[in-house]
Amino acid sequence: SSLPLPDIARVNGGDYRAVVVETLAMLGTMSRYVKPGQKVVIKPNIGWDRTVELAANTHPEVVKALVQLCLEAGAKQVRIFDRTCNDERRCYMQSGIRPAVESIRSDRVSIEYIDRRSFKELAINGGRAFDRWEFYLPVIEADRLINVPVAKHHSISRLTLAMKNLMGVIWNRGWWHKNGLHQCIADYAGYRKPDLNVVDA
Repeated sequence: SSLPLPDIARVNGGDYRAVVVETLAMLGTMSRYVKPGQKVVIKPNIGWDRTVELAANTHPEVVKALVQLCLEAGAKQVRIFDRTCNDERRCYMQSGIRPAVESIRSDRVSIEYIDRRSFKELAINGGRAFDRWEFYLPVIEADRLINVPVAKHHSISRLTLAMKNLMGVIWNRGWWHKNGLHQCIADYAGYRKPDLNVVDA
């Protein structure tokens, strides 16, 4: 009998695409997470008007490789977005993520800005910081959510990884900072758990 697939894998190396492909291969390939015809959201960190070398955002080659793997797995649609901290147009360009995604040239792929009109307040069972919150409907309605943070330190949460990266799909982040950031992150993350987390470290 074959051994069960692991739930976590780590690969080191400087070739970003190769590292992503090898990591997913260890987990059972992207077809374990994305099935033909599914709508996928890839949520990187595109929050900052910083160049790739500063590692403030997810590396564009990591994002590009994941998009390509989703397409190869048969995804019907792949959407990429983040609610940026700096000007969204500059963040998408300076991070290198918009050019990387657009270079794929697929009509099944879109890199888009967060639309304020697409939020809806939903109940959260068991939430401690709040029992209702506004969720971004494209995330809630997606068949698959792939969360792609960059690992880095943070002045308030001390560390940014997968759960904190989900702050990029909420609107009122200021309230969280004033009302128990750690619990807010946990309450939100429990509502729509990513199907796959890929940490660019």
